[in-house]
Amino acid sequence: MNNENSVIDGMQFSNGRWLASNISPSRHSHDNGSSLKPGSGDGGGGDMLEARVARLESDVEHIKASMSDMKADLKSVTGDVSSMKTDVAVIMQKLDGISSVLSKVPTDDKLNIKFEMINTKISEVKSEVTLQEAKTESKIKDARLHIILWILGLPSLAFALYRAYLLL
Repeated sequence: MNNENSVIDGMQFSNGRWLASNISPSRHSHDNGSSLKPGSGDGGGGDMLEARVARLESDVEHIKASMSDMKADLKSVTGDVSSMKTDVAVIMQKLDGISSVLSKVPTDDKLNIKFEMINTKISEVKSEVTLQEAKTESKIKDARLHIILWILGLPSLAFALYRAYLLL
């Protein structure tokens, strides 16, 4: 108890001790009507037995109230724990889903192999484009040569036909 005076069941206690000034003969008498006084001499501590019992009963009531509060708190904590178990189970399921998705994601080696395959295909396409470019350039040069020959040959042929006509 603390250092203050306490009153339990109409009895006053100071620093955990029962004050003898609060004894009323009618309240603390045995069946024979004798009052309890300190030092009655029976050696069993019966002189303050009722006060001690009252104090113990009060302490028991406080303990019961504390236990009741603790039970309520325990119920609340139990509910919180079961809620947390459910939340953890949901999180674990989500983590399993994420894990399965991540297991399907290709590794660095697989990605590197795919990038190498893509690079190889790009190189092949590039070489084909270069080859087609060379063929196209060659065809363009041939077409230019034919055009030049026609541009120069047609007037020459027309002039030759004109000269042949004049000679006739």
